[in-house]
Amino acid sequence: MAKNKTIRMDFNGRTVTAPEGSTVLRAAELNGIYIPTLCSHKDLSPFGGCRMCIVEIEGIRGYPLSCYTTAAEGMKVKTDTKEIVTIRKEILQLILSEHPSTCLVCDERVECRNFMGTVRKSGVTTGCHYCPSDQQCELQTLVEKLGIEELEYPILYRGDVQERGDPFYDRDYNLCILCGRCVRMCQEMRGTSVLAFTHRGSKAIVGPAFGRNHQDAGCEFCGACVEVCPTGALAEKACKWDGKPDGAVTSTCPYCAIGCQLDFHSKSGRFMKALPVAESDVNDGQACLKGRFCIGELSHHFGRNRKPFARENNYWKEKPWTEALDIAAEKLKGVKSSEFAMLVSSDCTNESLYMAQKFVRSAMGANSIDNTGRQTLGGGLKLWTELLGRPISIQDIRSSSRILAVGLDTRFNYSIVGVEIRKAMQHGAGVVTIGPRESNLARYADIWLQSPPGFEGTALKAIIKGTAAALAEGAKATKLDLQQLGKAASLLKSGEDLTVILGPSLFRYSVLGDLVDGLRMLLSRKNVKILPLYTGANTRGALEMGAFSELLPGPAGIKDKDARLKLEKRWNQSIPSDNGFTAAQVLEGKKKYKVLYMIGSQPGFDRPNCDFLIVQDIFEPNYPCDLFLPAASFLESAGTLVNIEGRVQDAPKIESPPDSVMHGRTRPDWWILSEIAKRLGAVGFDYEAVGDIQREIAAMIPGYPKGGKTDRSRRVLPELKGLSETPPADGRVARAGKKLVLALRPMGYTHRGVSLTAKVEGLQILNPETGFFLSREDAEKLGITAGDHITVRAGSIQGAAPVKIEPELQQGAIYLYIPEAVGGLMETSDLAALYRLKKNPCPVEVIKNGV
Repeated sequence: MAKNKTIRMDFNGRTVTAPEGSTVLRAAELNGIYIPTLCSHKDLSPFGGCRMCIVEIEGIRGYPLSCYTTAAEGMKVKTDTKEIVTIRKEILQLILSEHPSTCLVCDERVECRNFMGTVRKSGVTTGCHYCPSDQQCELQTLVEKLGIEELEYPILYRGDVQERGDPFYDRDYNLCILCGRCVRMCQEMRGTSVLAFTHRGSKAIVGPAFGRNHQDAGCEFCGACVEVCPTGALAEKACKWDGKPDGAVTSTCPYCAIGCQLDFHSKSGRFMKALPVAESDVNDGQACLKGRFCIGELSHHFGRNRKPFARENNYWKEKPWTEALDIAAEKLKGVKSSEFAMLVSSDCTNESLYMAQKFVRSAMGANSIDNTGRQTLGGGLKLWTELLGRPISIQDIRSSSRILAVGLDTRFNYSIVGVEIRKAMQHGAGVVTIGPRESNLARYADIWLQSPPGFEGTALKAIIKGTAAALAEGAKATKLDLQQLGKAASLLKSGEDLTVILGPSLFRYSVLGDLVDGLRMLLSRKNVKILPLYTGANTRGALEMGAFSELLPGPAGIKDKDARLKLEKRWNQSIPSDNGFTAAQVLEGKKKYKVLYMIGSQPGFDRPNCDFLIVQDIFEPNYPCDLFLPAASFLESAGTLVNIEGRVQDAPKIESPPDSVMHGRTRPDWWILSEIAKRLGAVGFDYEAVGDIQREIAAMIPGYPKGGKTDRSRRVLPELKGLSETPPADGRVARAGKKLVLALRPMGYTHRGVSLTAKVEGLQILNPETGFFLSREDAEKLGITAGDHITVRAGSIQGAAPVKIEPELQQGAIYLYIPEAVGGLMETSDLAALYRLKKNPCPVEVIKNGV
């Protein structure tokens, strides 16, 4: 690789070097030379709006902008002459003349800050100490550096009404200096182009075009605009009045498989906000709405139960930890392996997942453990270990020449992947997307194949085969235009490489034969990169830790004799080899368990069929349990997560709340399990800290970093022995004939079995997917209008709700979004029967109520 050339230049008599092609401003920044600016940003194109970065350059007339001027060999630059400083002060005063500035130039601003700090609580924006960005404002810093103490120009206060209707941040354009950072961030880095300058002159303002609100304009609410705003014009609702953070720790987002690296800012030991790490190998300085805005609100939610409780005579009774653990051990003692089961969440850390499977196999002598991640791993664990056994890189998407996205909408979920796809398109990549509903990718893609629900895999298989016969068969099955299907196949063949990205909703269909066949063909080909997205932040970690009945840590198949002997030798105990247990057995309720133990998992709408139910979580379930053990939240415990690429990523402890009536008495999952195991007489559970578990995992799993330190390398899963293939359901998706087809799609966001939508206020604003959705043509045929209450019937099962009309929907399908988690969503009880349908899609009858 050729080394980047450097140039030598002079700043204020000091000789420095800089990369060839740098701007003068960037060269100064790289060498620690200060040039003031309010509109420039290292990740954005030059704008030249603030005019603060003027310099003198020998041989160039006037005062050129350093952000626009390219540095050259031998260039001599002066940055702080008397003339430059005088001009900068004039420019800054002009900016302040349209910005609330009383306290910026007040003689008593220091005393005001020291002795009137509580005034900020009023939320009135009339000066810097009433501003959410007080002591974090670049304009405020610049005023102090230039020593401006009074304004010589008349002040014009705009009087714009504050915009508080958006879910996660407020906008006060009275504080906006029209620097254009938010506009360029939205256009250049995110590629969404939601923001623009509207109007002109003194009425110029930033916002979506044509008077739309941000939600209708396609805003992803990623918060990138908030992060680059130099003033308080954009302010995060949850922490706008908390002041300046006093600490920051780099951690991993706990909400999806991407594993975005975030800086968790805190004040006085309490989490405040999360900002994306600028140079992260995973997310490259970007984030999605969940990681950016939802972490603190969930962990700090007032509804959390932070103390152990046991049910006595149908009443909750608070218990000290010693007594609660004794109750758990007493109920588990003597329970046969066939009478016990554990369900654990794929959002738990590696250490908790490892402890869970060790607890079941070592302390209980059973193998009945399953993971909530299984419901998204359609096609079986063998297929998924093969998919994850190929090298995966999120940032490699941007260099792909051809991209096929199937069943994917990246507006609010996996928006980092959407950013990478748009970067690839900027470099000329061809994009084909397959999906029944309009999505943000469908708007950008070269070709959108609008397949019927459940037939995405059929279209994928036809394209991958690419023969005339396969395309004709695929067009007949999916009712897609044969010519369009052929164009998609030709486009995807024309590039040097192909990246296939699979959305998690694909694997929720009841028939997956064509999809699995298509994936098998992809696995056999070279120059094909596959990114199979799944729900659950640590589902890959669950595979590696062996938190499934058919897997051991490694992962290794339960029938793999060598892996079993290694584990039995380390644990000094035999391990059962039965592997027939799945969470479906609990959900279907056909078998009654004596004790069921659920960790961060609250499946189903009803209490599972068991005599004694132990729930270990951050929130209570919506159905009665017999013992509740309050688990520490993501912020209150330490551990590691494995992202989809195979990186082992740190998740350090951020908060250490003391045991008290106010803060509760939460404990990490691994600690609770080890304490119960010791009470059961199990050996090998004497862990004093999470690092002890990490060292044991490193000894069991090749390549796992010792001490849990972040492993920047991308690891692949080994080829597994003793793991049988799970055959996909036979046949194809059923056609409905003259009936409509009901398609069930996962809705909302979850963490540890709890609905984020129910706990985070902003997500409730962005959650319009309740009730039924119908195409305009089908609605006209049935005499249904938007808002009508309809009943949808599948045999003896039915549900009723209002209907919405969506113009882009295909004819013949009616959509119902089912909650990923039931916590806080009990208002959907009229639809609960349909949520339980096993066949998806399913032919249904639609009846307009009252007719």
